[in-house]
Amino acid sequence: MNTPNAPDLAAENAELRARLAEAEETLEAIRTGGRDALVTAGPEGDQVSTFQGAETPYRRLVESMNEGAATLTPDGTILYCNRRFAEMVATPAEQVIGSSLWQWVASAQEPIVRSLVATAQHAGARAEVSFSASAGPELPALLSLRPIQMDSHLIGVVAADLSERRRAEEALRQVNDVLEQRVTDRTEELRQQREWLSVTLASIGDALIATDAAGRVSFLNPVAEALTGWSRDEVLGQPVQSVFRIVDETTRIPGEDIVGRILREGAVIKLANNTCLIARDGREVPIEDSAAPIKGSDGKVAGAVLMF
Repeated sequence: MNTPNAPDLAAENAELRARLAEAEETLEAIRTGGRDALVTAGPEGDQVSTFQGAETPYRRLVESMNEGAATLTPDGTILYCNRRFAEMVATPAEQVIGSSLWQWVASAQEPIVRSLVATAQHAGARAEVSFSASAGPELPALLSLRPIQMDSHLIGVVAADLSERRRAEEALRQVNDVLEQRVTDRTEELRQQREWLSVTLASIGDALIATDAAGRVSFLNPVAEALTGWSRDEVLGQPVQSVFRIVDETTRIPGEDIVGRILREGAVIKLANNTCLIARDGREVPIEDSAAPIKGSDGKVAGAVLMF
């Protein structure tokens, strides 16, 4: 058996002291969350390493991010998290470091997060989850995981807070609900108004024919049906001249296109005396008639109404 000489003992002693100092530094880093700590398995057992880069521009950038950032081992242990990640789980960083990632998500989502971590060891993975701290409401977040290129045993995590987006989505949903209800109410109101108008027009004792802006029949009340001999279903959309045929009782000259004139001039017109309506079956009915334009809210002529 070889007896170590003094130089060998001194070298071994120095190595042991360095490893002890590094271990103490790592424990302090894990306790305070002030530095990154890395545990790796090797042939000689687990080894603990630290990265003293707290003041580097890279570390400052990560600490100033609006998104949460963390470093994981393949088993989901958090080796490092930035300030924002700790805020998102509502827990001091020193308590987050050393815990498992799925400890901070809703229990029902733990299988999802475990699957993400397993996938992220080889490729990128992402999913929406809810962080669940010991106190306070759940926080929706988008987790993006990817293997760290410099070390195949580590996984980088970026967590984006979705609270604002969810609030905006909920506000938009509420606005849509209000608008849909208003449309429903307005549609019902218009239906009732149309029904009331239809009943009112149908109840008028005089015959009434309404047309659109092109002179096509859009309404016929029962009295007009009886006098003309045409039913409303038969003539809707047809030229009014095919329904309202008039002649002079004395001269037998066909009457003018009164609806066409109204649509052109936009004025109220009364028929000449001795006007006779020719019904569908050839009957001749002496009538008195007046006609007026139907105008829209913009003042433009939208049709005509005949009352006789």
